[in-house]
Amino acid sequence: MTNSRTVIILFVTLLFAGWSSAQLPAGAQQPAPQEYTDVNQAHWAADSIRRLSALGILTGYPDGTFAGQQAPTRYELAVVAARIVDVIGGALTELALDPAYWEDFERVANLLARVRNLEYALDSAASLEGVENLAERLANIEAHLNEQLGEERFPAPELRDFENTSVAQSTGIAPGDGGDDPAAPNGETAAGAGTGSSPVREGIDWWLGVAVGYPIPGTLFVGIEDLLPRFSLRAGLGIAQEQFGLELLAMYDFTDDLASLQPYVAAGPVIYTGEGASASGITALGGLNIPLGVQLDERAFLMLEGGTTFALDDFHMNLNLRAGLGYRF
Repeated sequence: MTNSRTVIILFVTLLFAGWSSAQLPAGAQQPAPQEYTDVNQAHWAADSIRRLSALGILTGYPDGTFAGQQAPTRYELAVVAARIVDVIGGALTELALDPAYWEDFERVANLLARVRNLEYALDSAASLEGVENLAERLANIEAHLNEQLGEERFPAPELRDFENTSVAQSTGIAPGDGGDDPAAPNGETAAGAGTGSSPVREGIDWWLGVAVGYPIPGTLFVGIEDLLPRFSLRAGLGIAQEQFGLELLAMYDFTDDLASLQPYVAAGPVIYTGEGASASGITALGGLNIPLGVQLDERAFLMLEGGTTFALDDFHMNLNLRAGLGYRF
């Protein structure tokens, strides 16, 4: 876990160190006023404006106004986006360097490992069918002893009611009942929990990632896995000093085994803005997820991917290369 922590801290620090060191222009650094002269405190957006101003994301105009009815320019949007990245980067860096966070992280990881070990032990235990076979063999022995003795001595009378009640409560099957629902075909149970049934999905499998690459130096990812069998969804925020990009990709994984190499393909729309202009396109790429394994953290993985983006404004192709680190939750 210590090695995994070091890798994550290194990636987060490298990603945001260069960005944080580049100061915004002086005109974009003015502090927010205590209260905007043109914002009514009873307005439905007043609380949101106050909270964003307290974070330094919105600062209004030098004359103390907010101009809420005025459309923002691309320059203003770029400054707001840069301030958001500063806030997120500062929070992630502070979290990555906080020893208390990693102590709690390791404690949770140890608890999850203990739960997985318990689940494995339960899966490896004797099945209900095996217990029933043992019960049947014991019943045959008791019947033979009763026959030799000429009277019913086994099981002891004081144990019979307890045995019948225990079997019914623990298995949901009355003694002597094979457990099959008479109304179910081919001996299937009423719950349909045969060998061909699919497990119920519990919750959402998602992951976070950070990557460096070309032409966008840094990218933050959030992904949702297995929306459909082997199909996932990934959103990315690309960060550069003069521009940023947003992408939304549908992904197909060629394998379901998280412990082995996972090749995948992905495609989807992407939007870039910056330097007074914006552009859109379609990205298609292929990649490989490499699990870090138990030596570091079985939920962590390396990402290597490459592809092209087809720009819709001037119809040319751009090369994309990325390498990064992801973590499943």
